[in-house]
Amino acid sequence: MRRIFSRFFPSIPLEPISIYAVYSEILSKLYILGIAFGFAYLQSVYLEWGFHNPVNFFLSLFQSIVAICLLFISIFYRRIFTWAPPLVRVLYFILVLLEIETGFHDPNIVYFDPRNWLTIIAIMWVCSFFYPGRVWQFVTEWSILFFFYLTRVHYENGGSIPNETWREMTTIVPLFFVCFFLHHWWFRTRYTSAYRGILLGEKKKSFMQDTHDSIGSHLTEIMMITKKMESSPKPDLMEDLKKLRQISDNALSQLRSQLVEDDQKEILRTSFLKGLRILLKQRYKLAGRNIKFQWDQKWNETNIRLVDNNEIIHNLFMLFSEVTSSDLKYGQGTSILKLSIERESIWFHFSSLGNDGSKTDHFFQEGDGMGETILISRVESLGGKLSISKLPYTIQIILPPKWFEWEN
Repeated sequence: MRRIFSRFFPSIPLEPISIYAVYSEILSKLYILGIAFGFAYLQSVYLEWGFHNPVNFFLSLFQSIVAICLLFISIFYRRIFTWAPPLVRVLYFILVLLEIETGFHDPNIVYFDPRNWLTIIAIMWVCSFFYPGRVWQFVTEWSILFFFYLTRVHYENGGSIPNETWREMTTIVPLFFVCFFLHHWWFRTRYTSAYRGILLGEKKKSFMQDTHDSIGSHLTEIMMITKKMESSPKPDLMEDLKKLRQISDNALSQLRSQLVEDDQKEILRTSFLKGLRILLKQRYKLAGRNIKFQWDQKWNETNIRLVDNNEIIHNLFMLFSEVTSSDLKYGQGTSILKLSIERESIWFHFSSLGNDGSKTDHFFQEGDGMGETILISRVESLGGKLSISKLPYTIQIILPPKWFEWEN
């Protein structure tokens, strides 16, 4: 069957990880359909109740339940991602079956009236953009629904299909093919976008690794050559050799720092609290300082990820880097990072203790580092709030939870 579809809907070989990315995008936007269908069918329930039509009342009620299920799947799809796509396809199938059946119980419109197909075509058109499945699955399921409708008309009409239905086919069949090709185009467009995004990420990582292997090795060779030349120097070359060595040292150091920073951002993205604990402990240990973390132990059992947004990840990384760098530069003793997670905000409280246990009052120095202005600007770019207390010097940061994702 797939070979038959491939003749009419040619496709490229699909990578599973890119397909999952497409499904994830669809499921995350599925709440739009859930809300729209929910309002429509709840209104239909109200109208059918007023018309005293019990059959269509219950059919509309079941359709509204399906719409609510779609809404909840969109909200909790990360927890049920493995079986969320097939579940959504089943709900679509049930929704259309119920919609077809309502056309046979309408007291005002006969079952072969073309108006009965308006809602079905609308659902099919919408599903073309919100269908978490392959093209061949979409074509197969809607073809089954089409032949089910013909079978239902055949049964309702006493063993034959009326001429009005055949006339409907001249419009319905072309619309079906348009929706088939529309879904094929839209799925392929989103898949290509996801595939290129993943490919660019892999190429970036490969590029950084190749840069380190090639340029880094050359810079190391330059540094070794300059050391060798310094061991048997010529008076007129000494100054140039010192500059050359300084440049090579700086270039090698910057390259290593960039690679380390990218790795640290990735650690912070995949597991925020664990990554934050690891990175800060490493920084303070290298400086001969200690830092303590204070938050509810239940968050240690929950994986908190950062959203997949490079700008947000960079801003969060630089925010904590600037705060800790200033503390390491001007603070002393033990530092404390407190964390509180609430429904509408994530609260960070940073303070530094002196060697005698008292809070230090020189956390930031006027005119040094990025300063408070840049720090405030970075917090505001994240949609958060920053408050600074001078004596003793403490920093409180409140960030919106939309930049974080929770995984049990």
